[in-house]
Order: sequence, then structure tokens, then C-alpha cells
Amino acid sequence: MSKNELMSHGFRLTCPACKEDNHLIAAQQSLHKVCSHCKGYFNTLGVKRESKISQLENFNHFLPIGTEVQLKGHDWTVVGIARFAENADEIFDFWDCYFLFSPANGWCYLYESDGHFLYAQEIELFKNFSGNRYPSSIFYEEKTYSKFAYYNFQPIAASGEFPGDISEPYKSVEFIKPPYSINYYFNKQGLFAEQAEYIDRNQIKIKGEAEISWPDKPHYSHSIQPNPFIAKFKTIISLTIAFNIFWLICTIFINHNSLNQEVYAYVNIEPDTAYIATKRDTSSASNQVKVSPTFKLEDSYSNLDIVIKTNLSQSWMGMDLNLVNEGTGEVYIVAKDIEYYSGYEDGESWSEGSQTSSALLGGIPPGNYHLEHQSTYAFEKGSWPNWSVTIKKDVPVYSNWLFVAVLSLIIPFYYYYRSNYTEKKRWFDSAYNPFASDE
Repeated sequence: MSKNELMSHGFRLTCPACKEDNHLIAAQQSLHKVCSHCKGYFNTLGVKRESKISQLENFNHFLPIGTEVQLKGHDWTVVGIARFAENADEIFDFWDCYFLFSPANGWCYLYESDGHFLYAQEIELFKNFSGNRYPSSIFYEEKTYSKFAYYNFQPIAASGEFPGDISEPYKSVEFIKPPYSINYYFNKQGLFAEQAEYIDRNQIKIKGEAEISWPDKPHYSHSIQPNPFIAKFKTIISLTIAFNIFWLICTIFINHNSLNQEVYAYVNIEPDTAYIATKRDTSSASNQVKVSPTFKLEDSYSNLDIVIKTNLSQSWMGMDLNLVNEGTGEVYIVAKDIEYYSGYEDGESWSEGSQTSSALLGGIPPGNYHLEHQSTYAFEKGSWPNWSVTIKKDVPVYSNWLFVAVLSLIIPFYYYYRSNYTEKKRWFDSAYNPFASDE
């Protein structure tokens, strides 16, 4: 009996083994069928096929044949289910393929493995592969897919109807560009290509009142499961840049309105005479503690910039400063070591150190203050450094912006690290691991 003659009897086929009628959901689009009575496997020409395919009823599956689902904006009907495994004798890795049919859209495939779901359709993308040599990448729809795996697999159980013969073993080459993959399948029937997309189970809408027992949540990551840290990393980078630009604008505005007001200045141009007489033969010496007149910091809390300038040359000095709040007795201590050396050697000038030093005090409350200062310096007969101390209130400062900017990079760095780690983990078991040289 020809296929046309079979179709003339409606959407039913007679099993060549048990002679029982089988209903076809996809009608003329189905080419092979597993008998719903004897579980024999035959084509729609009525020819029985010898196959090692077992009864699918011996395995758990969550979508029964005939279930209507909505996926990718289209309505589909489950017409066939097949379980595939890489090793049929010792099953370590297997997955289920649900064959979905729509009169308006043809066929698509829903793969499920350990709670992961892939939506796939056949595509016209053929390459002339010779032997076992395959390119390291392929280009399709403006995306570059990298070679991920080469493996053999075959069906171990099936039920329903199918658009082709699924009974033969397959060879497959997988190229990935998460959340997509392209698989080339080879068997006795020839070569065909399929594009798959990783989808969330929430995208699978069950129509009607069918009760579905969904698989458990995944226990491991899938090869094309989207890296959750990549999208978050890009978002966080954008937010970090926007925040730092906003913070910089605020800092510039605040600094532009800073008072930058000098509140105290002292210049020391000669040492104490008694001190010279008693310390003449020592290699270093200290001036007595000097106390400044009282000066007032008005209005609100502000920063103070203390600048020490010297005329040091081939020498050093130390400066101890105590800023004393006369109202509370609180003391702010500043200690600075200053040195400056220079010379000419091998035709080049050199210098080390600086003649100037500064300290920034933040959050100083208003009130009356005085400054206690004492200097220590390298002593040479008849020689002493001149120095000055200047204090300015409410000076422009960019160090706070820089500190916050650096601090704000911690979260992007964390997501970059996790993103990179996730990608390395994705490729860890691949024979084509691009990160292998980094390990």
C-alpha cells in the first residue's frame, strides 16, 4: 500500500506487525511511527523497521503525546518523544527530545536534560566536512559559533510519530554561542543542521487543563546556558560609569564653591640664639616648641590644608605640629619628615625628596585654635633651614572622588571575575577548551 493510499483512509495507519490502526496527528508530515499497540517501529509506507528502540513508557517524561503547548509565540502539539543517549550500554548522559508539530509552522524540537530546556529548529546551513576535520568556528546570522564538542549518540526509547527515521545512530558536532548552539548531525540518512536556543521553563505554556509533572530544577550548568554575570556585569559597568560621572560633577561643583581661605601663616627665618649656643657641636638639633596666636575657624565643619615649605638643600628636617582646639582641648597631630638632596652625576642631574610637604585634615569643627610647632633638622655650624607653615580652610579636594571611584570598582571587578570563572567552567570538559592554555 502506498503512502497516498494510506492517507486516503484518513489520519490512520495500520501497523504492519500487529495490524492495529494508529492515529497520526501530523498526517502527511510524519514519516515514521512507533505503534501505540505493539510498540513496533515502522515507516508510513507500512514497512516495519528493525530497531533497538525501547518502549518510552519505561522511562519518565513530562509531556505526554497530544499535549498542546505554546512556545515562541506559536501553538504546537507534542506528536513524538525520543530519548537519546551517548552510550546506550552504560547510560551516563541522556536527554529527551519532544517533537512538536504545527500545521502552520511545521516542526520544532524541545529538548530536556536534567531540567534544562532547549528550543530547536532545523536550518539550512551545510558545510563540506572531510573525515573528522571540522572548523574551529562557524558564522551564522551575524554570530560566530565556537566548536564545543564532537560525540556519538543513538535513541534508546521512543513513542509517537516523527518527521524522519530516528532509529539510526548519529554523529554530532556542536558549535556554541550561548544561549545558542548549532549542531551538525550525521547518519546514514545524510547531514542536517539544527539551531538550538536555551530557554527558561516559564517560556513553555501548557494549553488546556493538562496536568504536567515538571522535571526538577537543574543540578548543573548547561553548555549554552546564559552566563548570568555577563548581563549583570554590563549593567553594573554602565551604572558605575554614570555614578562616577555624577559624583565628579558634584565634586567639581563643591570645589568650585570652596572658600580656600588662609587662616594662619608662620615664617621661621632664623633659629633661637640660645639653642645655637648649646647645640653648636651636635649633628642634629631641635628648636623649642613655638605656639601661634589664636585663630578662629568659623561657620561649619571643614577641611584644613597644612602646607610646610622649606629651603632645604642636601639636608633633612622633621616638623611636629599640634593643632589644638582651645574650647575642647582636642589635639590634631601632624608629623612630617622632609628631605631634599640633589646633584650631578655621569652627565645627568638628579634630585631626591622635596622641599615641600603637606597634610590634609578633614571634618574640623568651628572654634578657636592655636598651633604648636617644633622643628628638628640636620645641624651644620652657621647653617639652618628657613621654613614656613600655612593653613587654609575649605580647600578644593579631589581625593574623596578618587577614593569613591576606586571603591566603586569592587562590584564590577567581582562580576567580571565571576563571569570569567563561569565561562571557564562552561568549557572545562570540552576538548576544544579555549582557556586550557591559561590553566
